Amino acid sequence: MSTTWSKRVVQTSPGPAGHDSEDEQLESAQSDCKKGMRINDIAAICDVPAAQVVLLGQDDEWSRMVKRLTKDPAELCCCISQELFENPVVAEDGNTYEMQYIQKWLAEESRSPLTGATLNKPVQLLRNRDMMSRIISFKEEIVAEILSIAPLLLKAEFFEALERLLQRAECFVRPLFVNDDNDDASARKKLLRLLTIRMRMPPTDEVHAAREEVHKLLDQVADRHIEALLCGIEESELRGLLCKVECDMLESLHSKMKASNHICRHWIDHELACRLATLLGEDCCFEELWQLLENGNDRRFQQLWAMLVQNCHHDGPLNCYHEQQQWAKAAGVVLATCADRVKTPLHQLDLGVLNHAHGFLNKHKQALDFAESFFRYDFGIADEEVWPPSPSARIVMELAERSCQQEEKLQLLLRAYRICASDALIRRALLDAFHCQFLDSDSPSACTTADVEELYLQLISQEERTIPMDVIHKLSFKESCLQHFKGDLMLLAKQLRQAGRSADGGRVAVMLAQRLAKDGENERAEDAFFFAFRLDPANSDAANGLWDFAQLVIATKKTGNRLPSCGPRILSEMVESQKLLEWNLSEKDFTKLKADGMDSQKFRISRRVIAWMSIFPQEPYPKCILNLNRAADVKLRVLVGNSTQDVEICNGMKFQSFYLGSHSDLSDRMTVYSL
Repeated sequence: MSTTWSKRVVQTSPGPAGHDSEDEQLESAQSDCKKGMRINDIAAICDVPAAQVVLLGQDDEWSRMVKRLTKDPAELCCCISQELFENPVVAEDGNTYEMQYIQKWLAEESRSPLTGATLNKPVQLLRNRDMMSRIISFKEEIVAEILSIAPLLLKAEFFEALERLLQRAECFVRPLFVNDDNDDASARKKLLRLLTIRMRMPPTDEVHAAREEVHKLLDQVADRHIEALLCGIEESELRGLLCKVECDMLESLHSKMKASNHICRHWIDHELACRLATLLGEDCCFEELWQLLENGNDRRFQQLWAMLVQNCHHDGPLNCYHEQQQWAKAAGVVLATCADRVKTPLHQLDLGVLNHAHGFLNKHKQALDFAESFFRYDFGIADEEVWPPSPSARIVMELAERSCQQEEKLQLLLRAYRICASDALIRRALLDAFHCQFLDSDSPSACTTADVEELYLQLISQEERTIPMDVIHKLSFKESCLQHFKGDLMLLAKQLRQAGRSADGGRVAVMLAQRLAKDGENERAEDAFFFAFRLDPANSDAANGLWDFAQLVIATKKTGNRLPSCGPRILSEMVESQKLLEWNLSEKDFTKLKADGMDSQKFRISRRVIAWMSIFPQEPYPKCILNLNRAADVKLRVLVGNSTQDVEICNGMKFQSFYLGSHSDLSDRMTVYSL
């Protein structure tokens, strides 16, 4: 092609070694272009793709390029027909003619078409093998150049020029094969590539016919030849072809290429996976897709090593490894999205697939982007209101089971539980992991955070288990940790007593009593308060609870109503423990008392502090004094009749006085309670 190329074209890439400067390279390339150098040769000089050479040329080069590629050189044409030789022969005059035309000429004339000299009959015609070889080379060069620039013409939407070039290339290629066993394999590849390019043009009758011909062409190829045929097609062209063929043909190619380790199988499998992904509404299609993904991963590693041996190009194995990772990610995103539909047991899946699935569970947008990129379908990820989906929790659980590190196992199980707290298997596995962690800890409080202990106790109650005795001493049993505990609190309180933690057992029993009282179950609440008080008499909440019931007992006695079932037991227990003084004043004769008062029996407030009450029936109100055997800070509640008073001694004092409401109180009962 003779033309003037822009400086930008020839400077796109440095030329081969031998040029001293870019200017010399530029001058050399421009000179070659003016001499009609072919596009492929220019590309070799500039070290750029042939399509890029065309793209960087001036706009008017398109028409000249098409004209050159569609024009037959005069030296390769018959002088009679002015057409390219198909069956060249040499006549007696030493010139080469197309056989059918020279025979027709000689049937009517006895002179040479070129020299006019008389020819002896019969004229002997000999095949010109040299010319035939030149014709074949010329056609191959033209077809190769058309194939190299056709994608660019397609991209630039020069469809009219492209159609002319495709027709010419097809005319050169089609006569070269007859059937699958005797044809030219190279010609079949070229025709398939030409038809593939045509299929990517705007819909026309020719495009539809090309698609049907491609199907027919692929059907006719024997299984043993299909790999060689497909592997001879450029990647971009093959992917374009696969996007256009029908599903039946795609499945046929997939079946024929099952034993292949060539990279073209990846693109066949990839396109089939994309087709199947859009049909996930049918379970059979999903199973077929998952089987495809599984097989893809099983063979990718073997494919990697096969490529090392078969392909000496340094990028070959690396690209293969990349495809292996893409398939692993593809399987991972399907597993993360549709874990409940995958029938393959998780323990049989490759660890890489599980890790990719776990990664997608942590990153919603990444899962969406990859699904759309690889499958051209989002699997409904964009519409997922809750991510990760609940069935995917088993994926994380499987990773936990494969982990050898206790801390990592626990974190994975916690993640699985947060995804699906209703899964009983995950709850049990998490409980076992907690148990192991507690036992492995040397600290008496293995639960460093309250939320961990709270979750453990919550799981215990959900699974209706009792807390193992070897774990009891590792837990704090704070109220915040027990707020969601739905198990048997009374049993837990008894376990704590058995473990020597009576104070904690008392707190747990009080929590139970308060819950029962709130729910109106007074009798059970009374029992729980009573049990808490017995476990820890110093527990103010337990004592307050009993105080409330003590008031109820006293009020009931006063009104003559029937005592609550636990009333006598509560009073006797509190008096017995010297935490409550019950003094029946009605049995005492205060009339004979003058300046002297009357003392009650002594009761113990603490291990070293003992108290007693003194009453002086003076006017106008009876006086009471709370006495201590030693200075201490105490606070008591005194109930006499209908009046209640809180008496406090502090600042090193040993007594405190107060007054009753009236003399009528002296005919009632006094109850003293330590706050």
